[in-house]
Amino acid sequence: MAPTQLMSQPLHIDPLTGERAPICVDCGHVFLREAGEEAARRGTGMPASPRCAECRAQRRAEHNFDVLDSLRRGPIREAHPTVVGPEGGGDRVYAADCTACRRPIRLPFKPRLDRPVYCRYCHDQRLGR
Repeated sequence: MAPTQLMSQPLHIDPLTGERAPICVDCGHVFLREAGEEAARRGTGMPASPRCAECRAQRRAEHNFDVLDSLRRGPIREAHPTVVGPEGGGDRVYAADCTACRRPIRLPFKPRLDRPVYCRYCHDQRLGR
């Protein structure tokens, strides 16, 4: 077994050519890794996946479904995204007034007195949108 190969990854060795190919840990089929996949993982420290492309896609879809399902069933009202401002303000929100129309707005960063702040509508108008 090659020293870079994970011990938990089963291998299929072709009796005629001696080529080694990984066996998927989920479905048990022999699969070949694509060159692009190997190149993308090279140098990142990420181990090679022990699953074939179909099983990886299936596992990813199940995970995404579980996450969305838990968000649907969970306390959505209590969940709030963490807004990080450029000054590292964490999830703090600052109140201010739009410089152009004086509407109250909420900002994810602490406004400075020497810089104007605009609501979305006024900002879009200034950019010509």
